[in-house]
Amino acid sequence: HAARQCEDSDFHMIYEHGNNMKKQLHGFTFIELLISMALIGVIAAMMVPRYTDAAQQAKDDALWAQSIAVKNAHDAVINRNEQPTVTNLTAEVSAATAAANGVQVQVSGVLYIVPTYSNALCTKPTKSVNDPVQCVGAIAS
Repeated sequence: HAARQCEDSDFHMIYEHGNNMKKQLHGFTFIELLISMALIGVIAAMMVPRYTDAAQQAKDDALWAQSIAVKNAHDAVINRNEQPTVTNLTAEVSAATAAANGVQVQVSGVLYIVPTYSNALCTKPTKSVNDPVQCVGAIAS
């Protein structure tokens, strides 16, 4: 008889546990939804800086490439035994225009100046598009 009571109580525990499981399968609790939303928010917050860092890096790379293109144009003009000026540097760089203080280029819809200098120490900016260019600087982002 004691064995029968044990079996009956085991059956009731299993049955009640099974019913509780069925109740839990109907959906998520409010707390579970809040925790899930908080985790998604944390993951999203971690991804935003990575995206902005990647976007800034891409912009910096494009600006660097434009600076290198103007420096290469400077070398090409010198190799042809010509005097480099802002005007003839722009002829060597696609989509560039001459400005008094350097070569104007466009990166991501924004205009930037690759600075040009009339001395070899890169301390005296050119003042006209026809000034001789001795040094080409880098674009500051």
